[in-house]
Amino acid sequence: FELGSKNIFLDGRLQANLGAFYYDYDDMQIGQINEITTTTVNGDATVKGIESEFVFLPTDALRLDLGLAWLDFEIDDFQSADQGDPDGIAPGTTPALDGNGNPRFTDDGLLIKDLDGNVVRNAPEYSVNAGAQYDWQLTTAYSLTARADYFWQDDFYANEFNKPSDKFDGWEQLDLQVTLRPAENNWHAMLFVKNVLDNDDVTRMNQEGPEVGLFRNATVLEPRTYGLEVRLTFE
Repeated sequence: FELGSKNIFLDGRLQANLGAFYYDYDDMQIGQINEITTTTVNGDATVKGIESEFVFLPTDALRLDLGLAWLDFEIDDFQSADQGDPDGIAPGTTPALDGNGNPRFTDDGLLIKDLDGNVVRNAPEYSVNAGAQYDWQLTTAYSLTARADYFWQDDFYANEFNKPSDKFDGWEQLDLQVTLRPAENNWHAMLFVKNVLDNDDVTRMNQEGPEVGLFRNATVLEPRTYGLEVRLTFE
């Protein structure tokens, strides 16, 4: 179920888009590792969220963007073993029980965990993106545009087992750019800086299998990068 509204105010200078959604997933596909390979398992999930997008033009030269999101993405009635914690000793572990109330194990001795109510991987509760752009008309032949973009997201879990070691802090990134364009608009030259703050936060983590040592493979933000881009359009 989705419900949304798209709105224009102030003679077109303010755009406000709002949306809310509710999904009831049956047999959602979840990728997991076993001894030597990756498998796909199925579990139910409930997803609720609100998204908003705003674009404001205070003047003809200035543009402001803002996006806000809230997400609640939880697993329902799902049980699975964790190669990264085969004995289920991680804090917060809830064993899956058999009909006699005893913990369940896989054929190769891994504790099966009850993941009902856990958060899906890489699903931060809150996220924000914001931008600001200003245009200068330098001469009748050239214009200059400066833009800044900022993104932030809340902490997240790297997988559906939600162990403390799988939880990572939120991360942020700030990008800047300045672009020179001619009136013909058939080329542009852009100076840019990505990840101005030079953050090295973890944005994703994958658990490998026991055949390669159960190590964890982390993805981090690229370091501060700057450069010049020149693009020419041919007709």
